[in-house]
Amino acid sequence: MAVNSFHKIPCWIVSCEHAYNHIPDRYQSLFDGHDDMLYSHRGWDPGALELAKAIADTLDTDLYCFPISRLLIDPNRSLQHPECFSRLTKNLRQEEKQLLIREFYKPYRDKIEENAVHAISRFKKLIHLSVHTFTPVWKSRKRTVDIGLLYDPRNHKEKKFCYEWREKLKVIFPGFQIRMNRPYRGRSDGIATYLRRRLATDDYLGIEVEVNQKYLKDSSTTWEDICRGFRDSLVQ
Repeated sequence: MAVNSFHKIPCWIVSCEHAYNHIPDRYQSLFDGHDDMLYSHRGWDPGALELAKAIADTLDTDLYCFPISRLLIDPNRSLQHPECFSRLTKNLRQEEKQLLIREFYKPYRDKIEENAVHAISRFKKLIHLSVHTFTPVWKSRKRTVDIGLLYDPRNHKEKKFCYEWREKLKVIFPGFQIRMNRPYRGRSDGIATYLRRRLATDDYLGIEVEVNQKYLKDSSTTWEDICRGFRDSLVQ
C-alpha cells in the first residue's frame, strides 16, 4: 500500500458507536436525576458523529451510527463485558435487557457484519474505521494523546495502514501527539475485535480512530480543523 494510495482502497465502512446520547421515551425514567452523566462523555462521544460524517463523505461510503446512548447498551462492547450495560441498566430484568439487545444492539452489529461480509466477497479487501473521541482528563490525569489509531498489533496489514496514515496526519497536524494503540489498546473488547474474530480473514482491517475532545473547546485548532485534516489525510 503506497502512502498516497488510500483512495485506491476498494471498500470502506465507517461506523460511530457512540454518536448520540438519545434515550427513547420508555427509558427516560431510568435517567431521572442523571443528566450530568447523560450529557457527559459517559453518555456519548461528543464530536465523533461530525468527524465520522466527514470521513464517510470523503470516502463516499455509508456511515453506520448507533441511534441511542451507550448508557442503555454499548454496541462497542460484547454482551459479556461488564460495561455493556451501564450502572443505570445493569440491574434491569432479563427480559428488558433482551429487548434492548433485539431492538438496538443486535441489528446494529448484524448490519455492519452483513455489509462487511458482502464487501469482502465483492472487493476482497475492506477497511473499517470505527470513529470515537475521548475525554482529555481521565481519573484526574490529563491525557497527552491528541489522536490515537488503534489496531491489532498481530495484524501486519492493520499496523502498516496505521503507520502510513499517521505519517499523513503528522504533516497536517504538526506538533500533535499521534499515538498507536493509545489511549486504548487495539485488541480490547470492541466492534473491530468482534469482527476480526467473526470474519476470520486478513482481508478485513478494523481500525479505531480516537480524537481528544479538548479540540471541541477553546483551542487554536477547532473541531472543523480536525474534520478537515482527516478529510485531507484520506485524499492525498
